[in-house]
Amino acid sequence: MRKEQDKMALENIKQDNVVAAAGYIREIAEIEKICGIPFFAYQIILEVKRESKGKDKIIVVLPRYAAGLVGNPTIESIKRNCEGKKLLVMGTVQTLREYDTGKTLMFILASFSKVVEHPLLQNDVLIRGIVARKPHYRITPKGKRITELYILSGSQLAKGMCQIPCICWDEQAEDAKRYKKWDVVELTGRYQSREYTKVIDEAAGKTEKRTAREISVREIRRVKNDRE
Repeated sequence: MRKEQDKMALENIKQDNVVAAAGYIREIAEIEKICGIPFFAYQIILEVKRESKGKDKIIVVLPRYAAGLVGNPTIESIKRNCEGKKLLVMGTVQTLREYDTGKTLMFILASFSKVVEHPLLQNDVLIRGIVARKPHYRITPKGKRITELYILSGSQLAKGMCQIPCICWDEQAEDAKRYKKWDVVELTGRYQSREYTKVIDEAAGKTEKRTAREISVREIRRVKNDRE
């Protein structure tokens, strides 16, 4: 029932989900499935430098039919020719859940890609969608104000919707904490990756390093539903 409500709500608004990124190709692999869904593609780790001197590692899924490769090159030759070079991609932000592990994968499903010599490093996202659940507001030990949101957007690889994790900071966080489920919002930001340590067994001192991926919001605003 909930999924049907989400689907109907999405159909009633004008959606936007656009991302453009340019960075260094660090890893390339061939895949035949993504989160259990048959899908022949190349999975790329794209590294983009931040203004703060940090780095975001973006997962790009490039369908083979959209790769623009001539002939039938092997993955080894693709790695030799492409790893370390700069790649420009455009597409949409997508999420899929791996049911075996319960983890959610956030990635760019690329509709365009090109290896280029001198692109400006870029990481820009525009999403218009629906607030999927009640926002979570918190203040970090260092005094940073944070609101975590999940935004519904249409899925291009599976039936139903994507829930895209987003994080707002400081003044944006103060505004976003007041949003309600079903609010239509429009935001701009960047695809962010960050490493953290997950406590697996506190008594045994067992921990695990993990990578979280989300949209770091620059600007966000509530907009009227097209039928309002």
